[in-house]
Amino acid sequence: MKITIQRLNADMINDYLMFFETIAKVDTSECGSCHCMFFHTDERAKEWIIRTNEQNKHDAALKIKKGELSGFLAYDGTVPVAWCNVNERSSYKFNKSRFCCFNDDKKVVAIVCFYILKDYRGKGISKMLLKHSIDYYRSGGYAYVEAYPSVNKIQSSENYHGPLSLFLKNGFSIVKEMEEVDDFGEFEKYYIVRLFYQ
Repeated sequence: MKITIQRLNADMINDYLMFFETIAKVDTSECGSCHCMFFHTDERAKEWIIRTNEQNKHDAALKIKKGELSGFLAYDGTVPVAWCNVNERSSYKFNKSRFCCFNDDKKVVAIVCFYILKDYRGKGISKMLLKHSIDYYRSGGYAYVEAYPSVNKIQSSENYHGPLSLFLKNGFSIVKEMEEVDDFGEFEKYYIVRLFYQ
């Protein structure tokens, strides 16, 4: 296994779409049909859930071309095996979900999703993606990096915001604990964690 990390760009659209098709076929996860578009649309959760795979696939390709969908793909050789959705916080549509962020008028990086194919979990790829994300934005004048790990998810496939332990082991601190009921009436507990650039 030879893992390399590349920042998403328009030349990688086919790799990106193939990765999410692999999630749907191999991992049989609902994340495959999402194409990591949840935080890039204006719909609330109940509206989002009726979107089709083809809608998300189409919109993801357009946003990649425009540079609006950003992040890092991890490759094993030439095959994409993991993904981290990271961008400037202001580029996301947080207002439609239970996730919140503070309006502190700072330039902030947000890490919203990870997905590691099942056969590649437990091999340190999440840590590689996280470190690439932190380092990439370090010189961009950002105040800090923010993430939103869930703490009541049992299955690794449900922990697509990244496990809390990953962030705490890599310099992040908890700034707020959130306990809310989502749009479907389900209890959700998560933290807002931050790593401040010095």
